[in-house]
Formats: sequence, C-alpha cells, structure tokens
Amino acid sequence: MPYPIKESAESLNQTQIIKVYFIAGLMALIAGYINSAMLIEFSIPVSQMSGVASHVSQQLVSLNWSLLSTSILILLSFILGAFISGLLVGQQRYNETPNYGYGLILNCLLLTLAAILSFQHSIFSVLLSAMACGIQNALVASYRGLQLRTTHMTGNATDIGAHLAKKVTSKEPWSWKSNVLLVLLITYIVGGIIGIYAYIAIPNWSLIFPGILTGILGMVYLRNYSRKTARKVREP
Repeated sequence: MPYPIKESAESLNQTQIIKVYFIAGLMALIAGYINSAMLIEFSIPVSQMSGVASHVSQQLVSLNWSLLSTSILILLSFILGAFISGLLVGQQRYNETPNYGYGLILNCLLLTLAAILSFQHSIFSVLLSAMACGIQNALVASYRGLQLRTTHMTGNATDIGAHLAKKVTSKEPWSWKSNVLLVLLITYIVGGIIGIYAYIAIPNWSLIFPGILTGILGMVYLRNYSRKTARKVREP
C-alpha cells in the first residue's frame, strides 16, 4: 500500500515516542498471540506469509489440492486485509483519521467471529484471523509512516542486525528506533507464549481476548480523536 511519508526521528517528541513503543509492542503481542493459537489448532501460520508461501510450494509438489487451496486462501485473506487497510488509511502524508479506530474495531469483529467459528473447527476461523492480521500489519505500518512490522519478525530481525552493524562501524548511539525493533521482537515472542497457554486453557475462546483488546483500542482511539477534533473546533 502507499504508506504515508516517513517522519524523521527529530519530528517526534518524547510523548509521541513512548506512544510508538506502546502501540508497536501491543500490536506485536496481539499478532504473536493469534499466530501461536492458530498454529496449534490448524498447524499453519496466519500472521506471516513466508511460512504460508512455503506451504503453497510444498502442496504444489505433493499435489495435495485440499491443503493447497487452504494455503492459497490464507495468503489471499491476508492480502485482502492489507487491501482493506490501504483503503482506510493509505495516503501520501500521515494524518490522524478516525479510520485507524474503525480498522481496529473491524479487527475486533473479525477475531470475535473467528473465535465463534473455531467451535466448528472451521477453516473460516483461520481465514478471518489471517485477514485481521493483514489489516493490522498494514494499519500499524502506516502509522506516522514508520512502517512498523508487527505480524512477522523477519524484517525486524534483519533490521536489528543492520542497526548493530551500524553502531559498531560508525559508533553512533543506539537510537529509539533501534529500541522499537527490540520491543517488537520481544513482545511478539511474549504474545506467542500467552497465546499458547490461552489456547491450552480455553481453545475455542482463545481468539476472543485479542478481539476484545483491539476493540477497546479502537474505541479509545475514536474517543481521543473526537476530543481532539472538538478542541480544534473550539479554538479561535
């Protein structure tokens, strides 16, 4: 999607940087949770498409048409989610918009429906989870144009290595953006651990927790956006 223009580190104040830490960490935790829960139930990832693409290759070789169609549908569902996110917030410059809140609430509805369908062990539970991850990944990646990847860690792990190399060779101080990468990696792993225990405890309802959380985040965002808008209207 056409991500907004990336903001420079100097343009963000301390409060905004802390907000980036919070959003990045929480979203990565949710994605790690969802991916682990779906891996246990359906043995296929839904938050990162490298594994799904490998499943497609494997099933093409083995000519397992049933699993091949499932893998392709998961891939397409993730892409559809990113497409929906692009329709909501894709633009050349970052601007605060209520569509971020609407995107989070849509994720809440998708994950809640996925939890309900998991009682029938329905493939639609996986597809809706993948779509929710696609929405989330593109939604958070568009935040201030920072392109934060919250549903998969390949790019973040690569960037951590590159940041370490830059620090060693140039002696530059470790930046807050480098810390964000570490936050993403750690919270994704922690989210995965929580997702595993949640699925073991309440397998059919495990997806309801990230659904509720994203719904709350969406409503909080819309409330804050409404207050800011009202304040601007009152200002002379």
